[in-house]
Amino acid sequence: MSKPPALVSAPPVEVNASLARAYLLMERFKCRHLPVCANDKIVGIVSRREIEALIAMYVSTGSLPAQSQARVGDHMQSPVRSVDVGCQFSDVIRLMLDERIEAVVVKDGDATIGFISRDDLLELLADVGAKSKSTVVSELLKLSLAH
Repeated sequence: MSKPPALVSAPPVEVNASLARAYLLMERFKCRHLPVCANDKIVGIVSRREIEALIAMYVSTGSLPAQSQARVGDHMQSPVRSVDVGCQFSDVIRLMLDERIEAVVVKDGDATIGFISRDDLLELLADVGAKSKSTVVSELLKLSLAH
């Protein structure tokens, strides 16, 4: 993909790119997840946590692989879950919580139009919260009383 889709806060990384390249993109765009592409389709997700865990393992064992050997495609989460562009905000959150996933692909029919991470949802929640006069405590109380 030559440029990120509209809902992506960082560009995708190619499946055969090095983990170092993915990590540098995460640093540049200040994100924790990147969509992984092959043939212009999102085929996986790579996370900063996964890359950092691999680095720690390599350092602790003293077996740091050559940069050319550590590829994104070998360490991505796949398959990726997707949601329809028309789904509700709460449905996306529920899917991510239930499936214990940190990002989803957004589709309009068969076309991929974006990628939403947990960080993107928190940004949206922060924006909504900034416009609300409710406090965190009052909202959590409402939730706990509803259950």
